[in-house]
Amino acid sequence: APPRRHSPRAMFRPGAARCLANRAGALRRAPAARNAPAAVRGFAAAPSKLKCVMLNAARLDFDSRIDWGKVKESADLTSYDISNDAEIVSRVQGADIVMNKEYPIPGEIIRQFPPSVKLIAEAGTGYNNIDLDACRERGISLCNVPEYTTEAMGDYAITLVLALSCSLAPQMKALARGDRTYMRQCHLGNLHHFEIQGKTFGIIGGVG
Repeated sequence: APPRRHSPRAMFRPGAARCLANRAGALRRAPAARNAPAAVRGFAAAPSKLKCVMLNAARLDFDSRIDWGKVKESADLTSYDISNDAEIVSRVQGADIVMNKEYPIPGEIIRQFPPSVKLIAEAGTGYNNIDLDACRERGISLCNVPEYTTEAMGDYAITLVLALSCSLAPQMKALARGDRTYMRQCHLGNLHHFEIQGKTFGIIGGVG
C-alpha cells in the first residue's frame, strides 16, 4: 500500500508525544565522530527531522480523522495503511523510529532492522506483540501509549452494562436462530433483566 496523508484528530497523549520528542532530542545529541566530515557526522551535524515509518496506519486511523501533527513536529513521517511480514524490513530502511499498532513484530524481523532504528513506538497500550529480547539485543527502545483509550473504555463499560440490563445478547442470539419465544410471551422467562436507576456502579482493579 502506498504512503498516505492524514486529516485532523488527536492520536497521542502528551506523554507519548514527549516520548517521541525526547527520543528525537537524544538521537540528535548523539556525539559526532571526531574530525569526520559533516556529511557523515550523523544527528549531531544534521538539523533535519528524524525519519519515522508507520507500518499499519489503517489499524489506528480507520476513519482517517487522526491528526498526526505531534508526530510530524519531531519526525518526518512516512505512513503505510498495511504492512505484512515480507514488507516490514524494506520499509524501515533508513528509519530512526518505527511506529506500529498491535501488529506482531517477531524477533526474526527486528534482528533484520537497520542500525538506524533506535525506537519502536507501539501506538497502543499493550506491547506483547513486540519481541523485547530482540529489541534489547539490537539496542532498540520501546514506548507505548498506556492511556490512549481511557474515555473509550468508559463508554464501552457503560455499553456492556446497558446490554446486560436488558438481556440484549441472549435475545439477539435467540432471534438469530429463529426462536421468537420471547416475542410471543409476556415475560422474559429465565433471562435476567434489571433497571439501571438506583443501582451503584462498582469498579474493581481500576487505577487512577
